Amino acid sequence: MPRESFAQIEQNASDIAMLKGQNKRFATNEELPENLTQSEVEAIFDAVSGGKTPVDGDTLISFNALTLNYAWSYFESESRWRFRGVDSVIQATNSSLGIVQGDNVAGKIFVENNGTMSLVGYDAIINALTAMQGDYVKKKNVSSVIYGNDANGAQKEYTLNNEIPI
Repeated sequence: MPRESFAQIEQNASDIAMLKGQNKRFATNEELPENLTQSEVEAIFDAVSGGKTPVDGDTLISFNALTLNYAWSYFESESRWRFRGVDSVIQATNSSLGIVQGDNVAGKIFVENNGTMSLVGYDAIINALTAMQGDYVKKKNVSSVIYGNDANGAQKEYTLNNEIPI
C-alpha cells in the first residue's frame, strides 16, 4: 500500500474522531487566519486550554468576528496544527463546544437574538425572592405568638422572646 494511503487512513480516522466528538474543542476570541505560524497557534491553545498538551483532534475555534468559526486542529502523527477552514460544528456536550438548541419553557435555557443565553423564568424567581425578603424584613419586627399546651395540658400562649418548654 502506498505511503499516501496510510496518511489518508490516518486523516480519515482523525476526521471520524472529530465528527464523533471524541476530542476537545476550545473557543477563543483570537483571530485564527490560515497564515498563523505553528508557534502562534500553540500559544493560543496554551492560553485557552490552561497549558494542556494537545492530543489528536483537539480543535481551536475562533469566535472573533473577522475569523468566525475558523478552525485549527492538532494532528499527533505530524506533531503540528493544521488549518481546517470554516468549522462544521457538532452538538454541544458538557465537555465540548458545539451547537445548542434553546427552549422557551420555564427552567430551560433560552437563546437570545444576540446569541447569549438566559434562564427562562429567572426574573420571576428573583422577583419572588425579593418579595419574600421584603415579607421577612416586615415580619421580623413583629412579635410572633405560638400556641401550645403547658405541662398540665392547658393551652398557653408563647412569644418568640420567651422560652418554649419541651
